[in-house]
Parts: sequence; C-alpha cells; structure tokens
Amino acid sequence: MGFSTHLVFVALTSALVCGTAPGCSRIRDAKGYISDDTQIATLKAGIDNKASVEKTLGKPSVVSEFDNNTWYYLSQNTAQIAFMLPKPTKHQVLVVTFNDKGNMLKIEKKGLEQIVAASQASGKTPTRGKELGFWSQLFGDFGNGNSSPKKGDKGGEGGDGGDGGDGG
Repeated sequence: MGFSTHLVFVALTSALVCGTAPGCSRIRDAKGYISDDTQIATLKAGIDNKASVEKTLGKPSVVSEFDNNTWYYLSQNTAQIAFMLPKPTKHQVLVVTFNDKGNMLKIEKKGLEQIVAASQASGKTPTRGKELGFWSQLFGDFGNGNSSPKKGDKGGEGGDGGDGGDGG
C-alpha cells in the first residue's frame, strides 16, 4: 500500500469515526423542579406557611389529590445513549407537609431509592367471543347476506332495529 492510499484510508476512517461518534454520545436531560439546597434550608417548620413556601420554591409540581396540605416538588435527571431508553441518574421528590391552618409541619427529601420498577403483565386478558384471524376479520361477513340492514328490516344485527332513521 502506497503512502497516498494509506493517507486516504486514514482520512476516510477518521471522517467516518468522527461523523458517527456524536450519534453515540450520551444524552443528559433534567425534568421537573430544579432544587436549590440553600433555598430549601431557609424553610423552617412551624415558621413558614404555604405562601412563603410558594414564594421560596415556586408552585409545586403536584398537590396531593386527597389532601391539599401535601405538596410535591418532583425532579429527575436521566442519561441515554443513542437510541436506548433513558435511565434515571438522579430522582428527587421534595415533600412539604402543612397543617390545616397552612403552616409548614415538615419537609422531606426522597431520592432514587424510592423508584420501583413496574413492568406490564405479559399475559393476555381473556375476552368473550371467538378468535378471528386476519382474513376472517376482513372477509368474515362476506356472502352471509347480512352486510347492512335495509330500511324497515327488523331482523339481523342492527342494534337499533335497523330502520336507518333517526330513531323516532
């Protein structure tokens, strides 16, 4: 192999590697509330109320459905390589609890250890009826004579009597 062909080979290989490398780079993403520990440290139980917490931290990500006195600030950082599914690298839930008068009772941080992996069931849900294949679904009623009820026809599977009218 001559020097010029070797140089061309190295140049093409380098271009190929440099061109495809960004497609395989790690993608980082931050979603939700971005916490600031100094702001969180300024909140004191028994002193702060809903208005002061909202002024300091902003509106909560979620207010409890069953109890308006529990606020949640949610944040999650994820990392993803190319086309793979993103995986959480940091997950934080800041839970602020208030009493009935609106005064803050406590503030808690919960992290990545609170995440539970839930997967869908792999089985099928049984249904009534018969199993129809593709062709049965496509041509199943062909030739049966029940294609569509005619006006005034009370038989067949029309649902509303098959009169095709406005029901009155």
